[in-house]
Amino acid sequence: VSALELNGQPSTAERELRFDFVLESSQLFVNSIVTAVTHSAPLLENINVSLRTHEVPLPFAMEKFIQQLEQASKGSDGIVLVCRENPAITACVNSLSNRGIPVICLTTDITDASRLGYVGVNHVSAGRTAGSLLGQFIGSQSGEIILLLTGSFRCQYERELGFRTLIREAYPNLRVQEVYASQETDEDCFENLTHAFKRTVNKPLGIYNTGGGTRGVADAISSMGWDIKTTFVGHELNDASLELLTTNRMSAVIGQDTKSEVSIAINALLHYHQRSSTSPSFTPTVPLIFLKENIGPLISDTFPMLYET
Repeated sequence: VSALELNGQPSTAERELRFDFVLESSQLFVNSIVTAVTHSAPLLENINVSLRTHEVPLPFAMEKFIQQLEQASKGSDGIVLVCRENPAITACVNSLSNRGIPVICLTTDITDASRLGYVGVNHVSAGRTAGSLLGQFIGSQSGEIILLLTGSFRCQYERELGFRTLIREAYPNLRVQEVYASQETDEDCFENLTHAFKRTVNKPLGIYNTGGGTRGVADAISSMGWDIKTTFVGHELNDASLELLTTNRMSAVIGQDTKSEVSIAINALLHYHQRSSTSPSFTPTVPLIFLKENIGPLISDTFPMLYET
């Protein structure tokens, strides 16, 4: 989405709208969304729309999160939500919807929630893409690969589904060993992986990290002296993964265009409030693949998201 068309005249006469982004994820990913929101905010001032961000502190605590979500909803005209999946969160989202506050799930969905829509990539496809890349990089070798799971996010469930299915279908020479890290932090991923490495007899041929903690994964591989010999595929192009790609400590990154996704979510809320004539798009997009050889700006990095009257 490069431009958003809005109904009517700009809006000093119209009531101000406020959209709130409530963000629970790894810190680097939260930072990327905050940057995208900050980029969009000045473009919405002339149509009397303001944006706020609310970062969920770590370690995650369900009761405090529900309180923060309820607090953010007070006076809000729409919530854009990035968070894990849990029945208590689903109930809270349904309550907000029943009170007339539209909710957009951004980058990861919530099952059975009465949200206005989901904006993000097809994560089953992302997991299959990771499996395909890992299998092609490893080739005909037989052995173990590690699937690192973190958090309780639906996007990670879907990535795991896609990954396991693709490996089972296309690479029977590879056996999947699961490692779980309860928090999406570098420290937690490093600790759990090094513990798993010390228990294994043979060096894993590859690692797929479904969530955050990318630098912790790379440091765990380095601590064993396996940098060149272990294929590592993960998610989200950011400062950490960019450095790891360019120094050959990471093989590939699967990502998404966060700025465009934020713009699509804003447009959906504007359309809900009859401030935009552009119908919302809730079709999941394809994941992006970043290698050392194709790193560069996305269209949304070089072409502004315009919010026109």
